[in-house]
Amino acid sequence: MEGRMATDWGKIMIGTRLEKMVEANFFKSWSLLLTQGLRPGDRWEMTTGMVAHTASNVLVRKLLESDCDTLFILDSDAEVSSDFLEKFRSYEPGWEFDALQAWYPRRGWPPESIWFRFDGEGRLHNCLVLDQETTEEVALIGTHAVLIRKSLFQKMLGDEDPEKFEWFFYPRHEKMSEDAGFSFEAAKSGGRLGATSAVQAGHISHLALGWETYQEYLVTSGQLDQIRIQDETKDLLSKLYDMPLEEIQERVFHGSKNVRAQWEKANPQTPEEVHQFYGWEENGYLFDLAKWNQTKTYVSVLKLLERLPRGRVLIIGPGIGHEISAVREKNSLVDVFELPGVLRNVCASRFREDPLVRFFREDTLEQALRKDDISNIYDFIVAIDVLEHFTPEEFLINLNLMEKVLKPGGLLVAHNSWGDQDLYPMHTDFSEEFNSWVESSSMTPKSSISWMKSR
Repeated sequence: MEGRMATDWGKIMIGTRLEKMVEANFFKSWSLLLTQGLRPGDRWEMTTGMVAHTASNVLVRKLLESDCDTLFILDSDAEVSSDFLEKFRSYEPGWEFDALQAWYPRRGWPPESIWFRFDGEGRLHNCLVLDQETTEEVALIGTHAVLIRKSLFQKMLGDEDPEKFEWFFYPRHEKMSEDAGFSFEAAKSGGRLGATSAVQAGHISHLALGWETYQEYLVTSGQLDQIRIQDETKDLLSKLYDMPLEEIQERVFHGSKNVRAQWEKANPQTPEEVHQFYGWEENGYLFDLAKWNQTKTYVSVLKLLERLPRGRVLIIGPGIGHEISAVREKNSLVDVFELPGVLRNVCASRFREDPLVRFFREDTLEQALRKDDISNIYDFIVAIDVLEHFTPEEFLINLNLMEKVLKPGGLLVAHNSWGDQDLYPMHTDFSEEFNSWVESSSMTPKSSISWMKSR
């Protein structure tokens, strides 16, 4: 199906899988679709008393027996307008796909958007959807409100018996819906799966959930902070690399894929070679950093940094610089160490006009901290996803120096990602070494990401 020319959806069979109890809102939506939303040649079908995947397969068989070109599945907890199908089928950007999902929120609270894509590591992400005119290829589709071409079902069927074949199924030993089972098999058959926010369906729940509710959720969940960081980072990288924002966004989405090939090609062995790699502008690492900086985990760490009391701070490896922004308001002086090259240049450029943010100019952390005049001077040391990037030769040296410059009663805040070496070959698992260092040092655990120096 790859390369198929975009065309409309032809004659449509609308189908629904009735649950035991159907809300009045769905009955109204379904009735209006049947009486006002169909074109000549369209038809409708419904199933009752069947589990979801069985009901879906029955609808597909009815489609194959008909002269219709497309199956439109509407779940019996959906709420749509009488002209919903007309808008959906007439939306030309969706014609290039073999299956197209309308935007809808997850049932219940929180009303997350059902919008899944694979990143460069092959991991499935439920993405934020902010633009009301977004249409793009996705990894899987939900059947809440979806158009699926007959040709895709036929391609998946092949020479199998349609009375026995299952297009929708629950994979064994997998936590996966029948929608996902269908989607992954459809993609293997060459089908293109798309989703659009230009056409939106409601999801009937105890709450009336829709686009407006979803926007409220972005505010209350703190995800607007993710969006703010995303926008700041895209603008910064776009200027640095002179790329369109759309290309920046796509590269950021693929995360460590940008840097893995460069790391394996460079194959740095010594501390000097590792430092040089991180300083290289074309290493792709900034795109990986940008993706990490947009995660809920990172934003929650920033919130923790914002709550730190007033004090003098040392930030190690801030990358793009969001950690500096998080602590800057409360603190009279923020010292920063970042490796020379692109990382230091990008970060320093953001704060060049701020007299209270000071960057060490030394090439290594050891050179920066091995000075008599900076013993016991920091109230806080911040090292977010930094320690795993140290080399084995410098790991304990750097930790001991960090302990030296931290005041008694001072706090080390360090979120560490020791694993995932397949995705992040630049990481080293120092978990055992770190735990041994904590036990033998003056540091006492205070939380999962903080340690206090004994008074």
